[in-house]
Amino acid sequence: MVFYYIVFILSIVLSLFLSKKKIENGCKYIKIDSIPRMMIAMMPIAIIFLFRWGVGIDANWYKGTYPIGYMTLLNNPSATFGTDILFSIIAKIFCYLRIPYFWWTFFLAAIYISSVSLFFRKWSTNLPVSIFMFFTTDMFFMGFGALRQVLAISFLLLAYCELKNQKKITINYKIVIMFVCAVLSHSSALLAILVFALSIIKVPKKVLIKLSVLGTVLYPVTVYLIRKIVSFSEYGIEFLGTEFAEQQGSITQIALSLVSLSLMIFFYDKLLNENPNNYFWINNIFFYYILMINSVALIQTYRIVFYFMPALIISVSLLITTVKKLTNRLAAICLVVGVSVFIFWNSYYNYNAKDNYDPYMWVFSYSEFLR
Repeated sequence: MVFYYIVFILSIVLSLFLSKKKIENGCKYIKIDSIPRMMIAMMPIAIIFLFRWGVGIDANWYKGTYPIGYMTLLNNPSATFGTDILFSIIAKIFCYLRIPYFWWTFFLAAIYISSVSLFFRKWSTNLPVSIFMFFTTDMFFMGFGALRQVLAISFLLLAYCELKNQKKITINYKIVIMFVCAVLSHSSALLAILVFALSIIKVPKKVLIKLSVLGTVLYPVTVYLIRKIVSFSEYGIEFLGTEFAEQQGSITQIALSLVSLSLMIFFYDKLLNENPNNYFWINNIFFYYILMINSVALIQTYRIVFYFMPALIISVSLLITTVKKLTNRLAAICLVVGVSVFIFWNSYYNYNAKDNYDPYMWVFSYSEFLR
């Protein structure tokens, strides 16, 4: 894992040197507005992300299925590759053109890392912290294997970027196109799209507090109802026993979502003073919390959680930006770093998740990558 640490530290240092520091209305911003500068800052991360080989939970599975799909499509052009249409179409195009497996994953990785970079450039108010959390929230490592969901998240990140171009948040045709592409990449994106649509509704602070309390009080009822609904679905039967709350990360995620929501509500007025459209991220964190307290009834929530990580990363950067005093801001950053390191350590060392990504392997070490 040391290799990854060095790469991310380098990227964070570059973002500090290349970013513009400014203070507006008492808010301290550390941003990069220039696309070339953003590319340089993200370059170390992009290089190891794009040129990996056989690293990640699903990597070997896709590595095995791609040649099978390739041969199948040559014999039966109407055959599908996977279960999601857009993902299948992309795979089929690469197979028809006889492009090796590595370049297919390179293409998907390029879409993801470009979307993340653009998203940070548009929305992050503290780029070094956002890059750091890109690593500790597992969004980086997720991109190594969950190719279909990563493609869906890429389109959602582009939809978030479109929001930044609007004075008043609305869903325009560009966002609708991104929604369609996301769902066609991975069906689980439907939940993220629903949250997206509901989050554009501005909710007063008092109403948000009441909804949060109500959601907490009623969670035993909602858990019961969700379990009943899930038990009648084929998907629920297939993945029975994958409830997130039965896994070690659930308590951590519930606590994290609760603390995040509490802070967003506490600083509600300051966040809206910074940008009136920040209510969108406050609403996202609310749904993140509601999802997590109901995780005992949900299946494969460990996948769904990733749809809320972009909102968490941006929300943390916004909260840090609204802290006026330098000493308090540094204390806030130290707190974020400490909590993030704890969560990362708990996932990757206490439960050996690092074994899927360590040691890192370059594609150039294997002659087979061109086949």
